[in-house]
Amino acid sequence: PLILIAKGLNQNMLPLNVAGSHQDIPATILDLILPKDTSYYALGKSIFSGQDIGLHAYYWCNSDFIGETNSSNYESLSNANQTLTNEEQVKIKDKVKAYQKIASWRILKGLDLSK
Repeated sequence: PLILIAKGLNQNMLPLNVAGSHQDIPATILDLILPKDTSYYALGKSIFSGQDIGLHAYYWCNSDFIGETNSSNYESLSNANQTLTNEEQVKIKDKVKAYQKIASWRILKGLDLSK
């Protein structure tokens, strides 16, 4: 888990069903320290923006489920009978593929955007 403690920071600042991962930590910290409406680039999203999924190399999670990125296996975090709709499964698979492609590109190309 990530625990943030700072003056003026409280749990009401986060959306109710937020989810995130290690990739979202830099964007979250930048949101806390930069002046409002400052532009920046980060691989992840700030959890203050209502991020609805956390991605890892092998797993994904949202507020209701946890699953494997390279298979269709998942399970509910609260209700054993709860399942994902086909639309939700496609949305998750698309996000996983996008993050995997970006990660692969960064490994192959580095930070140089001109390549």
